[in-house]
Amino acid sequence: KSLLRRPRFVGFMLQPGLLSAAFYTQATAASFLAAERLGVDAAKIGLWFFAFPIGFMTGSFISGRIGANRSIEFMTILGGVVGVANGALLIAWLYFGGISMASLYIPGIFVSLAQGLSMPYAQAGAMAVDSELVGSASGAVVFSQFFWPAALQQLTGLLADGTWVPMAAVHFAAVTGALLAAWMAARAQS
Repeated sequence: KSLLRRPRFVGFMLQPGLLSAAFYTQATAASFLAAERLGVDAAKIGLWFFAFPIGFMTGSFISGRIGANRSIEFMTILGGVVGVANGALLIAWLYFGGISMASLYIPGIFVSLAQGLSMPYAQAGAMAVDSELVGSASGAVVFSQFFWPAALQQLTGLLADGTWVPMAAVHFAAVTGALLAAWMAARAQS
């Protein structure tokens, strides 16, 4: 039976790919908006960019502390929930507070935190679906983590109008898709 016909595998494959897409969409568009709308130079953008790895490191640390006592499904859904909460925070902050370095980058802590919480578990879940197809499963997950960011960054670029709206809309769609993918994997049988 093909891996792609198994909802559990597809969910675990899509979840880290869509969270990665949300991360890259926000990181790329935030840097563009900071430069074009706020006139911020590359050095300052680079300093603010540290928000992203700080979030990932924190998520990985938390994941290591609580993950051994939780199921793969719990950890992937938790990452999805944090991702959706981040998407809502990003939209609310930009809508009510306008574009600023803080509104563009601080929410990046939480999308990266979502990745750190759930990515290792989604990868392990995908590879556990069929012990005879571990290599194929691993390759498909990595493909997803490259494909979805590339596709959704392209979409964000096509929708770009100089405002934060395309970035936030694509980001929110990606994190929502990641949560739904985690839920699908949790509900499906191997």
